[in-house]
Amino acid sequence: MAELADDPRCRISFGVTASGGVTGSYPWVFAADGANSGLRSAAGLAFPGTDYAGTVVRLICEPRGFEGWDPVTYVVSGHQSVSVLRLSDHVRVIVRVDAGSTDPESVAVDAANLVLGMSPRLRGWSCYRSQRRVIKTNVVDNLSFGGDSAHVTTTRGGM
Repeated sequence: MAELADDPRCRISFGVTASGGVTGSYPWVFAADGANSGLRSAAGLAFPGTDYAGTVVRLICEPRGFEGWDPVTYVVSGHQSVSVLRLSDHVRVIVRVDAGSTDPESVAVDAANLVLGMSPRLRGWSCYRSQRRVIKTNVVDNLSFGGDSAHVTTTRGGM
C-alpha cells in the first residue's frame, strides 16, 4: 500500500461516499466498497444470489465480561446458538431470529443472555438478512472488484 501511495498515478481513498464522490480518469479502479457497493451499482452489474430464511440481529456490546474469550466463538445451547466476535473496542454477538419477529432486539437479547449465561451491556444493534451473492466477473473494463463488493456469503455466524 505504501508503494501505491507514493506512485503519482495512484490515488487511494477510504470512506468515499456518493455525496463526497471522487471523479477522475484512472487506469484502474479497485472497488472494495462493501456488500452494498456503489461502484458495482454504478457499473450496472447484477449481484445475483439468494437470501437465507430468517433475520440476523447484530448486538454491539461492551467488552466487559468477554475477557479471555477467543476472537471468534460459537456458543450453542439446545437449538439456539450465537456467534461472538471480540474486537478491540466492542463485542459483536450475532443471533438469528425468526423473520416475523415484531421485536427482534428483545428476542436477540433474550437468546444471547440464555446462551451466554450472562447479560452483556448493549451499545446498539442492527438487523440484516443472511445472503449468498456473487458477481459474474471481478473485472469489468478498468474496474476490479474485491471483498464484499464481489461476493457475500453469510455463514452460520453471520459476521
